[in-house]
Amino acid sequence: ASVPEGAFTVQAIDPVTSLLGEVSGTITAAQDGQTVSLTVNLVEAGLGVLRFRGERDLWVFTANAGDSVRVAEDKLANGGYPALPDPFVEVYNPDGSFLGANDDSGGNLNSLFQGTLTQSGRHVVVATAYAEAYTGGYRITVTVNGTTVVPQPFPGGTVTGHVYQGDGVTPLPNTRVRLSTGNGPRLVANVSTDTDGLYTVTGVPFGALGGNAQVLGSATGNVPNRDDTVVADIRLPQVGTITGQVAFARGTPAPFTSVQVFGPGINRFAQTDAAGTYTFSQVPVGPSLTVRAYHPSDGALFRDVTGVVLTSHGETRTVDVTLPATATVQVTVLRGDGSRYSGAYVYIQDSARSFFA
Repeated sequence: ASVPEGAFTVQAIDPVTSLLGEVSGTITAAQDGQTVSLTVNLVEAGLGVLRFRGERDLWVFTANAGDSVRVAEDKLANGGYPALPDPFVEVYNPDGSFLGANDDSGGNLNSLFQGTLTQSGRHVVVATAYAEAYTGGYRITVTVNGTTVVPQPFPGGTVTGHVYQGDGVTPLPNTRVRLSTGNGPRLVANVSTDTDGLYTVTGVPFGALGGNAQVLGSATGNVPNRDDTVVADIRLPQVGTITGQVAFARGTPAPFTSVQVFGPGINRFAQTDAAGTYTFSQVPVGPSLTVRAYHPSDGALFRDVTGVVLTSHGETRTVDVTLPATATVQVTVLRGDGSRYSGAYVYIQDSARSFFA
């Protein structure tokens, strides 16, 4: 190819293995008309997959202060996942401070960070998506002073543990666990528990961490040193069931009427079935709750049962509710002489309304 005077970069990719290599050079005036020979070494690229929205993968490379660096995150189908629609790359210094980031400078929404390093040592690359809003495969490529280097997975600590039901004993298999850290190049990783409810996340940066199981339960901890293993078991909240029947004051079931349970940490609605029966599952154990049933003919009429408390995991509590009685009031308006008056406006104030309507 005819390359103009100035700096250039050559990139070679093996379409079968996705191995990649880059080399940079400069065409000078003295080389006009000459052939410049270069060798590109294909290296293992940093292939990865963001399987869930919000994930942040960590990679490392070693270089020195003053080195010129290019860090690219390109969209690439990988691991059975389609290509990441909009990559976003971040680079951190060896001391954990932020060096820079890029969104779309690589073309076609690919990311390309270019700069001069200010510290020597192991630098961290964060592979993520723009606004952490997408999933898919990607490739991290690092070039230092014009030569491709191999990015390595972050060599941090290990966090492992079991996820248990609210009873603290029964393991939860095939449950997604999301782990995040808050120090420097923040890691966000998702893994699934095995048949014994065990999960393991490797490459965790040193410092504080938090894990949760599908946002139902959580655990926190600290990875003090590289290669340390931290056990963080997660126990889901203790929950039970509230069920019962809603009936009219005359004793017949109230079908297809609204029922509410509310209190600290919960505010949910259900509807009775044809037999007037309702059920709330996954109700937290401990707080004092109120069950409220609404009259199907007038939403301003309801009956509360207060002080409903579940005391143990898996408990089923029956709470029956009897609705307030209603009746038809027939009004006859008379004149002062006792004769009937037709056409008068009639208003009523009752126990459910403090005003005349």
